[in-house]
Amino acid sequence: MDSGIVTNWSKSSPRFPWVTLTLFLFCTGVNLLHYGMTPLAQNAMQELGGVIPRQLAPIFSQPFTAWADYRLLVLLSALFIHASWLHVLGNMVYLWVFGLPLERRLGGLGMMMVFASYGWDDCPDQRVWDEEIRLARIAAEPGIASLMDGE
Repeated sequence: MDSGIVTNWSKSSPRFPWVTLTLFLFCTGVNLLHYGMTPLAQNAMQELGGVIPRQLAPIFSQPFTAWADYRLLVLLSALFIHASWLHVLGNMVYLWVFGLPLERRLGGLGMMMVFASYGWDDCPDQRVWDEEIRLARIAAEPGIASLMDGE
């Protein structure tokens, strides 16, 4: 029977999705920066910020304790570089659709851990061991796809 008294006190209001908003703004900002550059600078940004498997293969072939190398930062930077505006737009749609409910469910830290761990997990897979690949690989999709898996 409904007595008119609020009985849902244990339900808290949804938290503001800071991580989703931050990822959205950061990816869009990196893309704006990228497209404001000359074509030569754009290529340099992709080469420096993207994952080049033949450069990381020697690091991953060492014991885990020897992985403290600044070159592994590209595993993070590659998550935010996109190939085109259509690419970033598609990823941002997925981020909003799947990221918002996931962040509400897991919280900001959990959402960031899912995004980063899946993104990092995709980079050192079998393609890293293929030392014939000489092009920089930008890996924005694994982090976004992780949100669908987490959902």
